[in-house]
Amino acid sequence: MSSDSSLSALAGPTSTSAIWGNTPDMFNSQTSMKFHDQLRESYGSVCLVKGPFGANELWVSDPRAMSEIIMKGHDDFKQPDWFLTWLRLVFGPAVITVFGDQHKIQRKILNPVFTASHMRNLEAIPHRPIQKMKNVVDTMNETLQAIGIIKKKKEALENGTLDSEVAAGNDIMTALLKQSLAVAPQDRMTDEEVLAQVNGLAFAGHDTTSSALSRTLHLLAEHQDVQVKLREEIRQAYNSYGKNLDYDQLNSLSYLDAVCRESLRLHSPASAIAHTATSDWDLPLYYPVTAKDGKSVVTNIHVTKGTSIHLSIRAANMDERTWGEDAGEFRPGRWLEPLPPSLSNARIPGVYSSTMTFSGGPRSCPGMKFSQLEMKLVLSNLVGSFQFDSSEDNIKWNDDGIVKPYIQHKDGSLSDEPAMLLRVTVTEES
Repeated sequence: MSSDSSLSALAGPTSTSAIWGNTPDMFNSQTSMKFHDQLRESYGSVCLVKGPFGANELWVSDPRAMSEIIMKGHDDFKQPDWFLTWLRLVFGPAVITVFGDQHKIQRKILNPVFTASHMRNLEAIPHRPIQKMKNVVDTMNETLQAIGIIKKKKEALENGTLDSEVAAGNDIMTALLKQSLAVAPQDRMTDEEVLAQVNGLAFAGHDTTSSALSRTLHLLAEHQDVQVKLREEIRQAYNSYGKNLDYDQLNSLSYLDAVCRESLRLHSPASAIAHTATSDWDLPLYYPVTAKDGKSVVTNIHVTKGTSIHLSIRAANMDERTWGEDAGEFRPGRWLEPLPPSLSNARIPGVYSSTMTFSGGPRSCPGMKFSQLEMKLVLSNLVGSFQFDSSEDNIKWNDDGIVKPYIQHKDGSLSDEPAMLLRVTVTEES
């Protein structure tokens, strides 16, 4: 038995490219999710993959190793430099792009914005479930206008005129400014940082929530029994509270919550997260793996500085050893009954329902609760009024960084843009 091993001792797939190694397999939008599944089935929760020019890289879904990376070593395992540079260019100094003390200060301001008391007051989510979305580029070009809004809101807050037309809004920007003013002056966010948070929440959150909603509707169309049961719960709530369900009423719908949890577990909008080790580190394993010699058992992996690491959200959320034999099935009922002891024993470091969907640790998704509320609100409006059925078109889910649906034509080609066709009919009593 080998208790401590370097990456080179691990088993792994054969390189498919002499130059790029397994990189084409890891990032091919049409086949990468299948590749993650094959790695999990063939090698367990950790294996060696080859990067460009033969570099050794680590693929991991082991709960203890992930905990070490995103919790204990969150400052020593960062996203790749090229990705962080791109994020900073797009969003600016947002909580997802900064580190160290700046990140701690921003989280200190952001976290209270998404508490239950604040969420009850937010008006950022419309009750109309279907609305036209502006083009991202056009919206980003309105940055100067947004800066003007920040200036007006700051003036209103500083003057104490919170009931004015500008400052009274129960929106995220106002909540951020109020919370920023509540901390010590040296910890307050600059206008640039406030704008970066709003951009990050609006645009990064839009793609992931859209993906989750699309996938859930697709699942409901394929599982009519689940859809019928969900509609019954929603309509019972309508009879009790009216059709405009508030924060607490939405969260009281246990089956709606179970459907959302199961959809997000089985089909996370992001399949994997890339990290780079900035220092040497030993990663203990919860699930030991067999080394490539076929005999030794690896329980600890030594990772050297500069090593690229691929955290597989998809594999962690679907591991049968953790979730049970039906881990690959869409079964919302699992959340309404006792979960298997193997799940609690694994101590998955995810911040949401023992899944890795929203990551975990200090750098977990700050807008998780907002995303959940938006998802529940849209689903309750849609499923409460419409029946969703599968269409004749085959839907192919590709991983474009965020998993998105495409229509697969009869010749095997895919639609140029993400799209999903379902049969939608108005239901009785809608």
